[in-house]
Amino acid sequence: MNYLIVDDHPLIRQSYSQIINQISNGHARIDHADNAASAWMKWIETRHELVVLDINLPDISGLDLATKILRRQADTRVMFFSMHDELGLVNRAMKLGASAYVSKSAEPEEFARAIQAISEGKHYIEHRLATNLICSRDSKNNTALDMLSGRESEIFLMIAKGYSSRQVGELLNLSAKTVANNLSIIKQKLNVDTTAAMAHLAVSLQLIEVYQPTGQPVQPSKLAS
Repeated sequence: MNYLIVDDHPLIRQSYSQIINQISNGHARIDHADNAASAWMKWIETRHELVVLDINLPDISGLDLATKILRRQADTRVMFFSMHDELGLVNRAMKLGASAYVSKSAEPEEFARAIQAISEGKHYIEHRLATNLICSRDSKNNTALDMLSGRESEIFLMIAKGYSSRQVGELLNLSAKTVANNLSIIKQKLNVDTTAAMAHLAVSLQLIEVYQPTGQPVQPSKLAS
C-alpha cells in the first residue's frame, strides 16, 4: 500500500513512518509532504491509497486538502491526526469522507490501531472522541462549521476556546493580517459581532466545552453574550 504523510514537523512524520513500517513489515511505500501544495502534487502523481493528514498546515487547512483529494478520488483513505479534538471538527472531517480521526494526544498504540483498521477498509475514530460523539446531546452540532471553510473552522474553534489572534497566527503559521481577515469573514458568515459571541455560539452548539474550576462543564446560558 502507498502512504502519504502530510505534516509540517519532520520528527512527527518520521514517527508516523516508523509505526506504519512496523505494521506493514517494511513493505509500505511512504512519501512525505510538509504542506498542502506539495502533498497535492505528490498525490496527483502517485494516487496514494492512504493519506495521513494534519489539519494545521502552513498553506491551506488539511480539511480543504482532504476535500480536494476525495473529490478527485473518493475511495482514497484519509486519516486525520491532529492537535484538534473538538467534536465539531471530528464531525466535519468524517462527514467530508475521512476514514479515521485520531488526536495527537492519543497514545501511539491508538494511531497504530487506526492505521491497521483503515488499511483493512474499516473506519476508525479515537475511542475517547468516539465516546464523546455518542454521548453528545445534539448530533447536528456542526451546523455552524458547515458554513465555514476548513481554515475558517480552525480559527473559529481556536478563538472560541480562548486563543488570542496572535496565538492563532503562531500555531497556524498565519500573519496577523490573515487572521484578522479570516475573523472578519467568520463573523460575517455566522452573524456575530464579537469573539465573546463566537465563543457563546460554539458552546451553545456543543462544538466546544467550557469548564469551571471544579471540572464541570459550564452551561451555555452561563456565558456572557
